[in-house]
Amino acid sequence: DQQQTNNRPTTTIKEKEELKKKKNDKNIILLSKVDESTLDQTEKKYYQIAFSFFELVKSSLMELNIPITEIEKAKYKTWVDPVRLLIENDKRTIGEFREIFHFIQKDEFWKEQIRSTAKLRKKNNDDRTYFEVLLEKSRNGQKRNQQVANSNSGVSDNYKRNISERLYGIRNTEEMQEN
Repeated sequence: DQQQTNNRPTTTIKEKEELKKKKNDKNIILLSKVDESTLDQTEKKYYQIAFSFFELVKSSLMELNIPITEIEKAKYKTWVDPVRLLIENDKRTIGEFREIFHFIQKDEFWKEQIRSTAKLRKKNNDDRTYFEVLLEKSRNGQKRNQQVANSNSGVSDNYKRNISERLYGIRNTEEMQEN
């Protein structure tokens, strides 16, 4: 009995050391080398967002003929922690991440500027995070695209309504003549 009692704290200390080592490994492990099966559900979600962003940044840089050697050295913790903080502290949603991803893919300027998830939490000169800036630009771009689609290349709604009314009136006149 005495031996078991003496062994128990040793095992507990050893387990704590292993857990500490495992946590510290996340500080040094490359993002691209993480085994998803070792992550709990929440960590897995954050990792998947971070890794998707990592792939987006990598492909954007390749498109722009910018070397990706630095990006390849991306560490798990430095890419996943900003995602976790954006979701937990800043209350950002996965949908908002998707909006930003789509925007960055299409925008040549931002494609080159955003090279990590940490940049999304940094604040600009206006004290706004780049996440906020990108989300706003994305949504303004969507509104603009919708307005262009709705405006039919600068034709006003009144003009379209008048044409429609005239066409409707013509059709009615033709129908009346046929009857």
